[in-house]
Amino acid sequence: MALRSLALTLAAAYISQPLSLVMSMKIYPSEDIAALKPYTYYASAGYCKPEDTLTWKCGENCEANAQFQPFASGGDGNATQYWYAGYDPKIDSVIVGHQGVDINLEHVIMTVMDIDIVDPDPVMFPGMIKKGVAMHAGFMRAHASSAADVMAAVKQATEKHNTKNVTFVGHSLGAALGSLDAVQLSLQDPSLNIRVIGYGMPRVGNTAFADYIDEKIKVTRINNKLDPIPIVPPTEYGYYHPSGEIHILETGDWVVCAGQESNDGTCSAGAVEHMFAGAITDHSGPYDGVVFGCGPSTLADILSPADSNSTHQGEINTSTPEAPKLVEQDPAGSSHIFSTKDSEL
Repeated sequence: MALRSLALTLAAAYISQPLSLVMSMKIYPSEDIAALKPYTYYASAGYCKPEDTLTWKCGENCEANAQFQPFASGGDGNATQYWYAGYDPKIDSVIVGHQGVDINLEHVIMTVMDIDIVDPDPVMFPGMIKKGVAMHAGFMRAHASSAADVMAAVKQATEKHNTKNVTFVGHSLGAALGSLDAVQLSLQDPSLNIRVIGYGMPRVGNTAFADYIDEKIKVTRINNKLDPIPIVPPTEYGYYHPSGEIHILETGDWVVCAGQESNDGTCSAGAVEHMFAGAITDHSGPYDGVVFGCGPSTLADILSPADSNSTHQGEINTSTPEAPKLVEQDPAGSSHIFSTKDSEL
């Protein structure tokens, strides 16, 4: 049966790809896809409000990982993306999740569109300028708004649970923020085992940034079909992805992509030549049946929401989110950490 399935996969791929590419495709094993699913739900939970991730009552996203022990959360969903941190005893890892993009919020769109590639903050990323590292200006600013709280939460959670494993998850902008978290943490504590699992991740930095991540951090980047977000900002602007891409084909099969920017046609950089050649509807999923957002988990629900005022549609909700009750906001717009020790749980 396995050989028959592989033969059908290769036959379907042959329709749209040269034979040399088809024969060189490396199929991502089904057991590895299944092993990623808990992280997919963790990444989707990043879209949920801090009061819900702090109590771990966020519907399907939380129920899929019922063993999770939340530790802290924050963000307002606009000036600062939602985030949460906690511990998963099943995999012995601290998990940090970040919210992706809400296209209806001006501050978030300004963050994404600020694509200047600039030197990193020397305090947050010491020594990186000497390495030639440069980063997306908007992503770096968004990261700075929660970085101190996230780093403090990670330090406290790793000490409390006596673990050296930290995994950052996120979708879209959330994946970009997770990669910046990972780099910052690797500089603060090189003894940690740091992993990033990102979905539909845009490019975040230059080749020196990608090389540093390849050397210090284990990255898995899952891209869905013709999603155009992983190919922006363009490489012509100096941006480059780290290694670790897994690409979901139109057939539903997952393939392993070699190197940092694979242009062989079965991976994102080759399958989507430019932004307007992609299908933005592929960005939210499904990823092994999971569609990103805090609420309905089907593509039909996201494309045709029943309630236009709902805040449960992830990236394309049409309402302005209510300010989280458990996160204080100062005049500058930065979020303050709210941990379980401060609550009445």
